[in-house]
Amino acid sequence: MCIDATGVYKHIKTVESYFDQRLVLGSKGNVKLSEAGKQLAKQLNDGFEIINSACSTLKKDDSLNVKLPISFGLRWMLPNTHDNFSLVSEFGQFHFHVAYSHTIDFADEDFDMAVVYTVNSKDQKFYDERLVAVAKPEYLETLIDASWPELLKHGRIVHPSSTEADWEIFLDKLDMDVRQSWCSQRMMTDSISSAISIVKEIGGIAVVDPLFIQNELATGELVMVTPQVVPTGFGYKLAGSRVMPDEDAYRFLEKWLTENCQFNRPALSQADVA
Repeated sequence: MCIDATGVYKHIKTVESYFDQRLVLGSKGNVKLSEAGKQLAKQLNDGFEIINSACSTLKKDDSLNVKLPISFGLRWMLPNTHDNFSLVSEFGQFHFHVAYSHTIDFADEDFDMAVVYTVNSKDQKFYDERLVAVAKPEYLETLIDASWPELLKHGRIVHPSSTEADWEIFLDKLDMDVRQSWCSQRMMTDSISSAISIVKEIGGIAVVDPLFIQNELATGELVMVTPQVVPTGFGYKLAGSRVMPDEDAYRFLEKWLTENCQFNRPALSQADVA
């Protein structure tokens, strides 16, 4: 749509006149929804979800499409569904699709459910996130001092995101001064998957959830550099539309995820054991 500010203003006034309520407060660049506006927005969103759900009943098969965050999808779901991104159940066949977005808008996206990364402690999660610091054994051997926490000053620190939040949470939980712990070698990546790839292929130290590196930890390709396992308070939940046509399918998938997303304590590096 090609519409300028004047056009938007006229549309808002038309809608406000129709509902006989003030829906938007403020002026110019500083605007927000009024309480009536928030209520209307919620009702519209619910309405679009109902329409979307009604359209989904026209599907010819019993397939269910589930959206996944990219790292959860590639690092956990893919190997746990025999590399075919699908799961067959009595309630239909689940098809999993990865996306960079960690959020879902059922009114705008054609998915039946979604695995969502949530930072809300009140959300009911099927998996609680934990963080461990890991590296390749061969990389640790190249460091002058591979003992914890000295290796942070000499090694290459790999961040799963540009915000550096994962490392900050990890060190803060260990009562360590983040600023004094950083070395000069730091690499930023755009995802957990990218951080793991760099640690494996180039070398470095990253904090990741052991759920995503179970194979590497089991084979010894990656090892923990410190025994601490840090719970973040965040995690993953299964979201479904408010008007989901098949609640049994939702409960089945949530139970399957809860039972299979299990935390296995990984092995320690030889330096840490010593």
